[in-house]
Amino acid sequence: MLLAHWVTFFLQAVALFVLLLYGIMFLQHAVGAIRFPYQMDYGEGVEIDLVSRLLSGQPLYTDIHQPPYHVGVYPPLYTLTVAPIAALTGISYGPGRAVSAVLALFIAWLLGRMVYEECHRLWIGLVTGLFWLASHLVYSWAVLMRVDMLAMALSMLGLYFFWHGYIRLGKERYIYVAMVLFRRRCLCSTNVSLGCSFLSGLSCDDASLDVVGQGTVAICRAGTGAPGLLQIMTGGQFYQHLVTYNLPVWSRSRWQADLGRLWGCTPWRFWQASSHWFWLC
Repeated sequence: MLLAHWVTFFLQAVALFVLLLYGIMFLQHAVGAIRFPYQMDYGEGVEIDLVSRLLSGQPLYTDIHQPPYHVGVYPPLYTLTVAPIAALTGISYGPGRAVSAVLALFIAWLLGRMVYEECHRLWIGLVTGLFWLASHLVYSWAVLMRVDMLAMALSMLGLYFFWHGYIRLGKERYIYVAMVLFRRRCLCSTNVSLGCSFLSGLSCDDASLDVVGQGTVAICRAGTGAPGLLQIMTGGQFYQHLVTYNLPVWSRSRWQADLGRLWGCTPWRFWQASSHWFWLC
């Protein structure tokens, strides 16, 4: 028994050491990306243009058929978050990448905290957060000047408030906070994701009736109205930029090929997605 205990302790220590190395590598990579002055992803060019337009007092969503033929493919929340920092440091990719990297670290901390509060074992919470940073997708994607980390951070924060405040403490007011955060996420999502956030939010309305009644539904629908308000403020261009101008041309052969790849990779994900759409409909 003593030998098994020491073997387990050794393996846990090795795993924690390796994950710590991954965490250090992520930090080094993030610092290097923030200091790198050139574009690393095509989406960064779109976002830095939005920040530049906002700081120069130009509208974010103008008629694409008129010069300068600009398309703003993202909602404005991430742009509004980065713009004040860029106003102080100068317009570059660094501020946006710094925001994304900090949010990635925040998500890691939030994941670790949730697990720690559930099991009350510090090293397991630490490992959970480090697992997030050790992901190759997080390593390569979370340092870019893109909206994704802000959207994920809002979703995770909403999940934390719902889990900690309502599930664990039984306080219904935390549902209000969670719903607001879930709805704010739709101001980060792009085109199709915006529609999915809208539909998923509507599905939460009916579920919330059984929990806290009409008050939560009112808050949820107020959040859903944010894209509608932007649509009015931009003279209809908000929908045109995010949906109409970014919607891919549909073809049956392309649709069948995509379904084939999805089924070939993960059949269970195919059925999961099908069931979600069935319940939404």
